[in-house]
Parts: sequence; C-alpha cells; structure tokens
Amino acid sequence: MLRDNLKRLREEADLTQDELAQRLHVVRQTVSKWERGASVPDADMLARIAALYGVSASSLLDEQPIADAELEYIATQTALLNERLDHQEERRREIVRYLCIAAGVLAAIAFVFLMIRGTPVQSSDPFVQITYEIDGVRDSVGVQLDENDLSQAFGCFGTADIAEAANSQVIFDEYGHVSASQLQKAVETAVREAGGTVVSIERCNIPENAA
Repeated sequence: MLRDNLKRLREEADLTQDELAQRLHVVRQTVSKWERGASVPDADMLARIAALYGVSASSLLDEQPIADAELEYIATQTALLNERLDHQEERRREIVRYLCIAAGVLAAIAFVFLMIRGTPVQSSDPFVQITYEIDGVRDSVGVQLDENDLSQAFGCFGTADIAEAANSQVIFDEYGHVSASQLQKAVETAVREAGGTVVSIERCNIPENAA
C-alpha cells in the first residue's frame, strides 16, 4: 500500500518525519497523515518523493511502470484516493457528531445523579489517570471513581475528544454509575481509534487543578 511504501522508504533512508517534511517543504503532520493513510500526496508531490528516494512514482502505488502516461495515471489515482478519503472523513465527522451528542446526554445524566447524591468532584476523590500518546504528543484523561465503591465510576474528564468518545461507549446504570474497568477499556479503545497508544494507567487522587 502507498502508506506502507512511504513509511518503509523513509525508514530505509534513515529519515525522521520531521526531516522528510523539511525536505519536501511540508509540515510533519502532513507526512504523518500520509503514513497513516489519512491523506495521500498529489501527483506532483508523489513525483518529488519518488525522485528523493530514487524510485518510480508508480512503484510507490505498487503498480507496474506506465512510461509516458505515468504522471497522468498517478494524478488520476491520487485524485480518486483523496476523494475516497474525503468521503471517509465526512463519515467520521458525522459519527463524531453523533458521539458528541450522545456524550452530552450521558454527561447530563451523570450530572443529575451527582447533584442528587450530593457528591461533586473533590480533590480528595480517587480516580484513574490514563496517560496516552498520539503523534508524539502526550496527554491524559481521568476516570472518576465512586469513593465508596472503587469498582464503580461516574465518567471521564480531561482531554475532551478522548473523554467524550470514552463516555459515549458506556451506559450508565440506574444509579448513574458504570463499571470502572468498563470505562477504562472504553478510554483505551478511544485512544487506539484515534491512532494513539496508552502509556500508563495509575490510580490516585484527583489533582487540585482537575476539580
């Protein structure tokens, strides 16, 4: 696949994403998107990349050499790929919108139950901090636990996208709780779906700046 070839050739050339981006006069995030399959280079950029690595542009696409028609063929193929990716991105945004709505509803339910129980988030409450990394950037979310039953949780807080995606995957019970392990798995799933990895999971008290 194109994304695999781009990553393989960069690594064989002993280049980092930053170094390749500088040579191609693009930002590192663009190189990262190419290698993750989130977007593809246009025909001109594909030709520049092929020249940099000393290969044919068609070989990057896993196609046989196409001689004089190669550039036109590549332009057609990359246009089709980008059109397909745009369609997939639109579907992803639509799903995210639905997830955000669902997360808002769940958050409202959780808030009501918290108000009824009279247990707002305090700095002394226990929680699980899940640290993750996406595209070299490290961040974290917290899973607030029930101080009277650490196997239960209220929901996630912290990084908005991951917390909302995790909350949208679980269903609160009649008391406004979810399983702490279930919510932790939902966070890990949300991180993986965002293209990241979980670095560490720690149980501690909510820091003062998270209250």
